[in-house]
Amino acid sequence: MATAPLTTIGARSGQRREVQLMYFHDGRDPILIASNGGGNRHPGWYHNLKTHPECELGGEKFSATEVTDPDERARLFGLADRVFSGFADYRTETAAFGRQIPIFRLEPR
Repeated sequence: MATAPLTTIGARSGQRREVQLMYFHDGRDPILIASNGGGNRHPGWYHNLKTHPECELGGEKFSATEVTDPDERARLFGLADRVFSGFADYRTETAAFGRQIPIFRLEPR
């Protein structure tokens, strides 16, 4: 699975934040899965992208949109599972907490 640094602006601090993330492509668009390793909370970068959708992945500029359509989410999780089988386990783990794992599509800007 590919990884790259995701650079965001902190939701509360307004400071630049960087985290190394796994991602995959759907067509030309990078897809990010906010699994937080199956934890009971969304990762910090999730909140950053919700507040400030302009970001960089691997030095390229993007605008992030959360995927909310159930059919599109299911399709993207199908792709994600082919790239990293652990995502299926993470969905099971987070369901026990009542957390739905967010998905972001990054579109070039």
